Amino acid sequence: MATLKATPAATGRLPWSRVIGYACGDAGCNIAFQMTGLFLLIYYTDAVGLTPAAAAGIVGFVKLWDAFADIFAGRMVDRTMTRWGKFRPFILWFSLPLLLTNLLCFSVPDFASEGAKIAWGYVTYALLGTLYSLVNIPFGSMAGDLVLTLGAWDGVFLAGGVVPKLLDALRTRGFREAFEAKGRFSPAMADVPSLAVVHACSGLLGAAAYAAETYEPAAIA
Repeated sequence: MATLKATPAATGRLPWSRVIGYACGDAGCNIAFQMTGLFLLIYYTDAVGLTPAAAAGIVGFVKLWDAFADIFAGRMVDRTMTRWGKFRPFILWFSLPLLLTNLLCFSVPDFASEGAKIAWGYVTYALLGTLYSLVNIPFGSMAGDLVLTLGAWDGVFLAGGVVPKLLDALRTRGFREAFEAKGRFSPAMADVPSLAVVHACSGLLGAAAYAAETYEPAAIA
């Protein structure tokens, strides 16, 4: 476990229902991201019949597009405040379009022209990247707010295979500044630790701990 900021001990803890619910939301975002990342190039070349160069051109362009889409989504979130909150409107409004656009990426019509198929790929994949940013960036930004709304003063734990590779970036001043930027609640957020889980089998250990807390061992007759 790597401590990104050392803080005094706290007492609050999120209930498991909230943890699992938040994890399911991020899992949904990852379905959209991983489906395209793993299978879209193969679909373009093997199912649609595009040349490898055309398929690579679509993916390469959209990866550059995503860099600007993330900035756009972040600025939109920063400027938004509604009666439903700051982040919830993006998740409510754009989750379903994200799902539908993901399906459209894998539903290229059988156009007679290859150019029309390529255009469909550019438009649908770029739209998917934009909608993904509009859903995932506010969803990830909710972590700091969950501390305030649910009293999770024990801290925020970052886990996953990519976390150990991002430790240097997470330890920079910008990460904590963004985490603590909650207006008049910033002093309270400054006392909440942020911890990175670096164990290779953290997911299995967590599942085992949850099972041990939840289920009573039964004797086998």
